[in-house]
Amino acid sequence: MLKKFGIGDYKSTKWSGGITTELYIYPENSSYKDRNFNFRVSMATTEIPNSTFTLLPDIHRYISILEGKIFIEHKNHGHVTLLPHMIHSFEGDWETSAKGKVTDFNLMLKNCQGTLEFIGIQNFETEIENPHILFVFCIEGVVNIGDLTLHPHEIAVAENENITISGENAKLYIGKIFHIK
Repeated sequence: MLKKFGIGDYKSTKWSGGITTELYIYPENSSYKDRNFNFRVSMATTEIPNSTFTLLPDIHRYISILEGKIFIEHKNHGHVTLLPHMIHSFEGDWETSAKGKVTDFNLMLKNCQGTLEFIGIQNFETEIENPHILFVFCIEGVVNIGDLTLHPHEIAVAENENITISGENAKLYIGKIFHIK
């Protein structure tokens, strides 16, 4: 089953440093607030120069920058500077602080495993094997997935089916989710 979601489907909420927008959560009836999800895909803005990440025990996190530059420091676990489309993963129970005003892209995993990758290609067509659930988020350009067309800031989610992606001058994130408990 392939589903498409766009700006009218997303939920935005304020956090202490800006706005977070939930693009997709699985299962679809779960809630970030209740922490009863397997995975969550979101975008967030950080509108203050210094921020602290929410502690999220038992959650593995991926973060990538859409706009701006951020310096992330994990207490006792190192630090990293992220530029647009670089991907960084870390554990949600690490004490984490950040410097920089950005718009970021996030994948949170709980009771499952997953990967996140960035693809920026001029002209492409590729088939992707789906381990269980797969999502494609269009950052820039136009992406075709079967009969669906994704424009910037739209997401498609496929469950238990391989997909063929094509596009021109597109930038996108692809997430693969597997071993859901």
